[in-house]
Amino acid sequence: MVFNDFSARDVQLAEMKGGFGPAKAKHFANAISQEVVSADEVLPFLDGLQSEVRINGECIVRTSTAGMHFTLGEAIAYASLEEQLYPGEFVATGTLPGGSGMENGRWLKHGDTIELVIDKVGTLKNIIMP
Repeated sequence: MVFNDFSARDVQLAEMKGGFGPAKAKHFANAISQEVVSADEVLPFLDGLQSEVRINGECIVRTSTAGMHFTLGEAIAYASLEEQLYPGEFVATGTLPGGSGMENGRWLKHGDTIELVIDKVGTLKNIIMP
């Protein structure tokens, strides 16, 4: 599925400079798409799924899953260090390159519609409310 954690990247930027890491920037809202695809539908294509970020219908970024820093297995292994993971738990893989306002210079504001599209996975569309 497509996931958006709505990180407050402006807050995160200040936190990262202060050495605290992303703490207060990560915990206030998230959304997941209605579409759920099985692993066999996406794993063969995982290193090249095309994606777009659209704001108010305008394509801001075209990106992809190519060049992930860690494999899914490595990410799950790290997430499960000293913490039990259970079947059915949701684990996100992180922001695709250029996919955040901090990277692309397009910050969301009240009333904006944001769409995240990942080929073979689905679309997530949300309106930013005051």
